[in-house]
Amino acid sequence: MLFRSPDVVWMVLTDRKKFGLPPQYIILWDLGDGFQCAIDTSQVNSKGECPIKGSYAFHSQEAEVEDCFEDFGDFLLDRIQKEVKYQEEEDWLEEQQ
Repeated sequence: MLFRSPDVVWMVLTDRKKFGLPPQYIILWDLGDGFQCAIDTSQVNSKGECPIKGSYAFHSQEAEVEDCFEDFGDFLLDRIQKEVKYQEEEDWLEEQQ
């Protein structure tokens, strides 16, 4: 049996089917506590790119949706920088033991 971690396509299709995720959102990342980051394809910034929004419930009309990043590039750079920092801290902790 082949095991694969969920990808963006799987997350978006599942959230649309199970939770009624609106079509303008493409889920990129889920923190695991329910907070998700998504591309909002209903908006375009001055560079012609879609902003990244965050919410605990994109599917709810009453959901609070917050601005997270100006575009996908900013989102990706943030994720990479945080992961590098995390890995460096983990390496440092291992060296101290």
